[in-house]
Order: sequence, then C-alpha cells, then structure tokens
Amino acid sequence: MKNLLKITSLIIVASVTSIPSKAEIPSVTVVSTKIPLSEEKTGDNVIVITKNDIEKWKVKSIEDVLKTAEGIAVSDNGWGQVSNIYIYGLDKKYILFLINGIPVNDPSTPDGTVDLSLLNLSDVEIIEILKGPQSALYGSQAVAGVINIITKPEGKNLVNLEYGSYNTKKGTVKVGFKKENTLFDLFYTDFRTDGYDIKSDGDKESSNYKDIGYTFSSLLNQNIKIESYFNYKSGESEYDNGLEKYHKLTATFNGKYILSPKTIASINLGTSQSQRNFTDYDSDSQTYYSGSTYYADLNLKTKLSDLLTIMPSINHRVDVTDTTSYSDKSQQTDSASLNSYIKLKNLNILAGIRKDHFSSFGTFTSYKLAGSYTVKSSRTLFKIQYGKSFKAPSIDQLYGEYPNWNFYGNPDLKPEKSRSLTAGLEQRLGKYGTAGISYFKTKTTDVITTTYDPVKGYLTYTNGKEGKTEGSESSVMVKLPLNSKVKVSYTHTHSIWYDGTSWNPTLRLPKNMYKISFTKNLNKGTITFMAIHYGKREDYDFNTWPATQVTLPAFTIYNCYMLVKINTHLSGYIKLFNLTDKNYQLAYGYNEPGRSIFAGIKLSF
Repeated sequence: MKNLLKITSLIIVASVTSIPSKAEIPSVTVVSTKIPLSEEKTGDNVIVITKNDIEKWKVKSIEDVLKTAEGIAVSDNGWGQVSNIYIYGLDKKYILFLINGIPVNDPSTPDGTVDLSLLNLSDVEIIEILKGPQSALYGSQAVAGVINIITKPEGKNLVNLEYGSYNTKKGTVKVGFKKENTLFDLFYTDFRTDGYDIKSDGDKESSNYKDIGYTFSSLLNQNIKIESYFNYKSGESEYDNGLEKYHKLTATFNGKYILSPKTIASINLGTSQSQRNFTDYDSDSQTYYSGSTYYADLNLKTKLSDLLTIMPSINHRVDVTDTTSYSDKSQQTDSASLNSYIKLKNLNILAGIRKDHFSSFGTFTSYKLAGSYTVKSSRTLFKIQYGKSFKAPSIDQLYGEYPNWNFYGNPDLKPEKSRSLTAGLEQRLGKYGTAGISYFKTKTTDVITTTYDPVKGYLTYTNGKEGKTEGSESSVMVKLPLNSKVKVSYTHTHSIWYDGTSWNPTLRLPKNMYKISFTKNLNKGTITFMAIHYGKREDYDFNTWPATQVTLPAFTIYNCYMLVKINTHLSGYIKLFNLTDKNYQLAYGYNEPGRSIFAGIKLSF
C-alpha cells in the first residue's frame, strides 16, 4: 500500500510542469454547495457520480454505487441487510443523506441514520458526495460529509430486464413524456432474489421489493422552474431468525424564481417516511419502527459584485418517531445560515456560518471555511477546508423506552461536536487525465455512548467518548491509447475511539484500501474491470459472552462489467462479480456473495 501511495505522489509531483490546457477534462458544476460552483472552486474534496457511471456499472443499489467510489468503504451483512459506509474514517451516522437537497435519514433508527436498501436509483441523474465538515450548509449529521442524490426526468420510455445468480430477477419499466419545456417520467421496478447463505447455516436469505414513482421538471417561463420527485418503495428481507417488511416514501419539490439577473430565490420542500416491521421467529414477537421527516428550506442567492456572492437561508425541520416501545416522540429544528463565495483572481473562498435551534437541547453554531487556489501555468489546484460540525442526539437516544431491556433514553444529552481539517492538491494532466492527493483529520468530542447509570438503575446514553481520525487519499486517472482509461485510488485511514479507559480502532474499517478500474470503449459498447482491496479490519464476535475482538483478513475481489449496444434503442450487458470466487466478509460472521453473474437487456425509445 505504501508503494502505491508513493507512486501516486510521484506522478503528481512529476506532472507539476507546464501542461497545455487544450482538450482539458471538462469541469462539473456542484450544486450541493448551495451556491453552485465548478468542482475546482469549491475547496472541498468532491466525488461526482454521473448517470453514465451508474449505467456503466449497472449497479442495483445506492450501496453498490458507493462501493465503486474512491475513499469510501462499505460494510454490510449481506443483500437486503442494513449497510454501513465510511467517509474519512467516520461511519454513516456522521453522514447526511439527501435526495434533491431533502434529508432522508430515518429518525426512528438508534442513531438517526438511513437504511441504504430503502433508497433507489430510478431516474438518478447525478450523485454528489461532499467530503468533510458540511454542518454550516446542512446542520446535524453532516460531519464526515453529505451525499446528495439528484434526480432528473428524461422524457423517454424504457424497459430493463435482468436475471442472474441466486435466481435474481429485476425488471424496470419507465414511461416518459416530453413537451416543450416539460419533462415527466413514471417508473416502476420489481426486484426479487432467493439470496445466498449469509451465515453458513444452510439457510438462504431472500429479499424482494417494488417501487413506483415519478420525476417531473418544467420551465414555466423564463423566470420560474419547478421540479418534483415522488417514490414509494415496499419490500421484505429474510434474516436467520426473522423477517423484516418495510415501506419508504420520499417526496420532494424544488422551485426557483429569478427575481433579477443577480438574484435567485429557491424553495425546497419534502418529506421522507419509513416504516419497518420485524417478526422474530425465535420469540414469536413483532416490533415496528416508524420515522418521518418534514423539511422546508428557503434560500436567496444574490451576486453583490463580481467578487462576492451571498446566500442567506432559513429552514424548518420536524422529525417524528413511533415504535412498539414508545410513541409520538418528536424533535423540531429551526435554522438560519449565511454562506458566501468570494472570487479573487485565482483564489476562491467559501465561507459559511449556521445556527440551529433544537427543541430538545437548545442552540448550536457551526461554521466552515474552504479555499482553492489555481496555479494556471502548471494547472495545479490547491484546496483546504476547516470546519466545526455536529451531530444532534437522535429521538431514540433522547426518549427511547425499552423496559424489557432496562434501557431508557437520556433527554439531557448534548450534541456530538467535531472539528475537521482537509487539505490537498489536484493536478490536471492536460487531455491525459488528473491526479490528486489529500490529507484529512477530524477530532470528535462528547460522543454519545451506552452506559449503566447506578443512580437511575438502568442502561442509558451519556456524552463522554471521543474519537480521532486521520489519513490520506490519493488517486490517478489516466486516459490511454485505443480509447481506454485507468483509474487508481488509495486510502489510508487511522481511526480510533476512547471509551474512558483505552483507545480502540473503528470496527470494520480498513486501514488500507485501494480501488483500480480499467475501462475500454468499444465500437458498440464498453468493458470495465475493477479490483477492490480492503486491508485487515477489527470486529467483534458476538457469539461469545462477553464479545471477543477478532481480526477480519484482508481481501481483494475482481469484477467485470460489459455493455453492448445492439442498435440505437437496444443494448445488453453482463456483470461478473467476485471473479476468483473469493471467500470474504465485510462484517464478522456474515458471508459476501461468491462468484456471480447477471445479464440484462435495455430497450429505450
């Protein structure tokens, strides 16, 4: 791993020379920064996953998309199970998930996180990942970063059928409408699989889901544009000792009104609602969890001069939870923020401050300062970012009631606080590609953890734990002859948490990780090979009491994706996963799929 990092660094250093700007790789505009900017002006470490990327990988879930992204590690318990992801050494409870700028995290989960399996890829236009502290933009949970899933209608008809290993079947039908400045897509997906033996006990875990929804976009006149998205997804997943049935509804509305050539008002409204029902076969019991989020956001972007653009914002959010153990618990948040963009020749500065008032614990102020500087002669971009972020206690941590376990929430909890620094450089290699390296460091305090309160006589939550994460990311993308390209990324992460007596590593997080992909464009299609390597990770064996710490071995898996365009409207594809049939685990005791093959056809018109 160290050699790979050295090679990456040498490539970057060697390329810091005068490189012609002709045929440069085009810039991508990032909208999740609130003030839309080209990627090189943000000061943030940004990953942009386009619709073409999703089509190339032919992935079936948001989780599979993230597995291909540089610097992001994933751990899961098999298909249909709850997954965890890591950015900058922090897990998904510190990551805010958005759809069209609307939060979709589930307030009924213990940490207020999102179940990735409940999100879908229908009509996704782009996925923007802003790494680093983003609470100044979005408030709570945006500590490690923000993942914004942006949808857009195409106005086309589509039929996509897929079949593969484990008797996996997936069918998608989309009906599109296009007239002048209006686009509308109505989509439906049906997925089911027999699953595989996750726990080596001879029992396969099947799963299935159906989702239906629409995406709408219309330019009403030269000054007003509206967009709307709706999705309802329902399904079920088997576990060794039970069954989960779930429902997920997401609805968003985004409107923009041009008040003047220099001022744009925007409004973002939405709701995300989840319901999960668990049946435990061992105890013959049933439990349910229901969580809803209602969100309203108003922004006013004003360009005061060629040097300064500002965006004041206000938003209102209500989270509501209802479970078997407790009902109708809620938390309300009112926020105000001011973000600004300053342009000074080759220097770009983003600054933001935000104040959130929570009905549970009061007010918290977060801020962010990010800058980028371009050396035009060498096409070298320097970036730096520093910010203060936070994660508010979840409803479950505040008000949860579990008498059977002698476990109760703590309404006196305070938010977890963090301070983060990221810095790096990116090198444009002219028409040949890009290279980059970055450093990140985060310190988290007042971490919420479980404890036994001898005075109250029960288990509860308390603030007190702290964590430190530090590491580096490097990547190189090079365009090769014969219409092909290779991309290499390497991530080194050191993440530890102090429990009051000792420092312990973050569970299931690889200290070293690399991803390599090679893509060859053919006359009528593409072929892509990918290698993913995870180094050793620490986990716990919960089959023992007390649980014992174990080390998960390193592994490398190889995947292949082939797409063939038969004609203008018809294409076919084959996906080959785990080509060497590697036996590996992302979480201790839970197997990942062996060698698998999936094939599909896509008709669009």
